[in-house]
Amino acid sequence: MSYILDALNKADSARKQQQPEQTTAPRPTPQTKAKPSWIWGLLALLGIIIAVTFWWLNQEQENIRKLFTSQPTPIIQPSKTKPTEPVISQHADTIATVKHTPKAVPATMPTHAAAQHTTTTITQQPQAIPHILDLDTAIQNKLPSIAITAHVYSADTKKRMVMINNHVLHEGDAIADGLTLKSIDEQGVTLALDGAPFTMKTKDTWPPY
Repeated sequence: MSYILDALNKADSARKQQQPEQTTAPRPTPQTKAKPSWIWGLLALLGIIIAVTFWWLNQEQENIRKLFTSQPTPIIQPSKTKPTEPVISQHADTIATVKHTPKAVPATMPTHAAAQHTTTTITQQPQAIPHILDLDTAIQNKLPSIAITAHVYSADTKKRMVMINNHVLHEGDAIADGLTLKSIDEQGVTLALDGAPFTMKTKDTWPPY
């Protein structure tokens, strides 16, 4: 029995020795993707723009520096005037004007010469023409009956007319003895009794009711 087991063990060990050893295959290493070519072109263009910008700024600074350095430095010459004499060259025009201005009139001189050139104009305002109701009682007692029934006013004096006491009248017409129609205005009329003027509105009547 032991011979059989030994034979089986030897056969098993021989079979194991004949099988090739399994080797693990190496894993593929991940490959990095290459960047597209347009990215490199964009980076190159950006670098060119930055370089041109710096060059332009340097040119502008150089032009400004040349502009300031090209202006000549003013030379200040020492004044030859005496220390006691003030330097008034900057205000020469003003001083010359002051020298030619007339002197003020002394207070001791009479002022009647200046008063001769002043004139006083006194204008007398025309007296307001009274209304018929504001006349003196003596004048009112002389007035006849007056009733304005029509009134036409125009800028043309020839077209103005009124109807008083049923008579068509124009400016300058006589209404009664001593009573005259002097003028016609927009509000009414101006009458005169023996040369004394007074006004009446279009709705006024005399005597008043």
